[in-house]
Amino acid sequence: MAELHYMEMGWSGSGWMDPLPTEPLPGPSAPTQPPATSPAASSPAPARRPAALPTSAKPAKKRAKKAAKKAARKKAVKKAVREKAAKKAAKRSARRTAKKAVRRLKMKAVKRRVKRRIAKRRIKRAVKKAVRKSARKKSGRRR
Repeated sequence: MAELHYMEMGWSGSGWMDPLPTEPLPGPSAPTQPPATSPAASSPAPARRPAALPTSAKPAKKRAKKAAKKAARKKAVKKAVREKAAKKAAKRSARRTAKKAVRRLKMKAVKRRVKRRIAKRRIKRAVKKAVRKSARKKSGRRR
């Protein structure tokens, strides 16, 4: 608490006045490490837990599994979309094929009608021509 006097007070987000550390005043410096003869120095430093490594590996495994599942899901969705599009295209092409077949039949019927009309006209013209010709011959003989 003695050092609190030399520290500035700052405002933190929590709403309390917290001491902010500043540079200490020059004075007698205390040794930072205990002497080598103390029992704390002779004991080895606490080792890192070996379990810390597998726990950090676990999230990586989880992430990998999650990514694999996500990729599999995406692949399945894409496949379903492709299949749906293929079905739709097949239906569309079947409809088009049916429409084309109907159109062809209609056109054949129209062409047949047109051909018949043309044939009838030809026959009528030929008959008219023959009638005129024979009428001329008859009229020419009488004179």
